[in-house]
Amino acid sequence: MNKTETLSRLYAVIVIACLLSFSGTALSADTLDFVFYQPDASFKDNVEAVTAIRSLEKYLSSELKVTVKGNFFQKETDMRNFIQSSKAAFVFVDIRYFIEHYKTEKMRPIMVPTRNGGQYTQSVVLVRKEAAIKSIFELKGKVLATNGRGTVNNNYLSNLIFESLLDASQFFTIRVVDTSNSAVMAVSYKEADVAIIDKALYDSNFPQKADFAVLFTSTEIMMPPLCIYEDNIKPEYIEPLKRAFKGITKAGTANDFLRPLAIDGWSDIDQAAYRDTERLLTNSPGSFVKDPIIIEKETTQQKMEPVVPDYKPEELQVFAQS
Repeated sequence: MNKTETLSRLYAVIVIACLLSFSGTALSADTLDFVFYQPDASFKDNVEAVTAIRSLEKYLSSELKVTVKGNFFQKETDMRNFIQSSKAAFVFVDIRYFIEHYKTEKMRPIMVPTRNGGQYTQSVVLVRKEAAIKSIFELKGKVLATNGRGTVNNNYLSNLIFESLLDASQFFTIRVVDTSNSAVMAVSYKEADVAIIDKALYDSNFPQKADFAVLFTSTEIMMPPLCIYEDNIKPEYIEPLKRAFKGITKAGTANDFLRPLAIDGWSDIDQAAYRDTERLLTNSPGSFVKDPIIIEKETTQQKMEPVVPDYKPEELQVFAQS
């Protein structure tokens, strides 16, 4: 072997070594796809969202010593098309999507985000201030803009947002939009009468606040979990992934993708709470006992205790794989 051939081979080895390194850390040949779908995420634009996801990719790739690719979606249809045509390893998706699809897609929740140390969020029901509406019962037949579809979304609206006061599909005219921001804009432009948005985002990052009134505040709702697709991720990556998310708040720009959701940390799963959420999202509004004293003339927010006599927690399967 002459000197030129030796130098060429040495150069090739150096190039391959560089390609296998990431921020000074050797990477596995594996690639882990990560899906981010949260309709309430209020990024300024797609550029801001993609920049945040790229920072997260870099951080997770370094922590897990494997290439991580982030995929950001604003529309559920686009996200579902991606999941059906690829092998996502882990996902952070809307709570409705999780409850509806975790069985068929074999998702297992491993962590839950926190706000102020808690694992819950609330939503606010918004109307135009100029409409001078004082009670949800004045909205019968009005247009509700929502970013969810199907039975689970109706149960979400009826049982969680409106606390079993009504069956949303029968009470409202439903208009499906892509994101929470789209719902707010529909109300702003008088294309709808009612929108629902995460309370923390309304309190901290809502530019049109002066034009809206909060008509109703929901009960506490579990934050959506971080889930793995067990068929698409090797077991040795799961604990490092959990450690990485627990440390993400100290990782600078890697945490930017959480800021639009007002998330301040991650903790282990509260199994009982997710079972209760599944109960509320998989039982129709008619399954819950209504207080007969509620009438349409009432103007104050009502609190009700949902009751499902045949509820059997041991039959729920969310954590059967744990």
